[in-house]
Amino acid sequence: NIFNEVFTQDAVSIPHQARQIQILQERLRVIRDQVMQVVREYNKTKEYLTDDEERLFEYHLGKLDRYVSIGINRLTWAKKDYIKKFVGDSTDMCQNLFDTVSIFKENNESIDRICAQISKSELIKLIPNKVYFDEEFNQIQRHHHVVLQNRFHKWHAKIKETLEGSYKFFENVPLPSVKKEWAKYIRKIDKKLLGSFKKAVRNSLTRLSHLVKVKEKAASDREIQPLFKISVRLDRKDIAFE
Repeated sequence: NIFNEVFTQDAVSIPHQARQIQILQERLRVIRDQVMQVVREYNKTKEYLTDDEERLFEYHLGKLDRYVSIGINRLTWAKKDYIKKFVGDSTDMCQNLFDTVSIFKENNESIDRICAQISKSELIKLIPNKVYFDEEFNQIQRHHHVVLQNRFHKWHAKIKETLEGSYKFFENVPLPSVKKEWAKYIRKIDKKLLGSFKKAVRNSLTRLSHLVKVKEKAASDREIQPLFKISVRLDRKDIAFE
């Protein structure tokens, strides 16, 4: 508003300070744009973090806050070179932290995808409407379990590698609170994995139950779906099941 008032009221005596501000209008506009550039980059980074991630990145945010506070408390914004360096360094620091958080989030999403795959794993290999001999069933399950074990080992190695990649962001952080948050994050991952395995067991048993449950064909007609085939051999003195 002060720029408009100075520009439209030439017939009125304008204070010298107001006249000087009007003269510096373009320079002040440039400075304002530079300040807003820092503010936008800072807010983009801060809003990108969840509450848990904000506690985990406390040290990184502290370093960024300390540098930005220089522009708030100490920089006079009088010299263009200082302004240019501060704005450039601040936006670079904000972008670097944003990129670091993005990698952490991508790693976390990668672990979530593995957990989802674990929860969908079939721990019992079954073919609908197939009747198994005892040894045939055991052989199929042994082969299936070997496949599952290899898959689980692969997922375990991937999760370990992913967590080690995320930990590099915090391994040199001196704050005990960040170490505590990292331990809390690991426990959260452990709990998530445990939940995925429990869900896999529950889903597998549910599927087994559905395959062998009694099927209602009519009011008086019930059919039990067999799973195993057993041969009974009658001897003179004994009954043998094969």
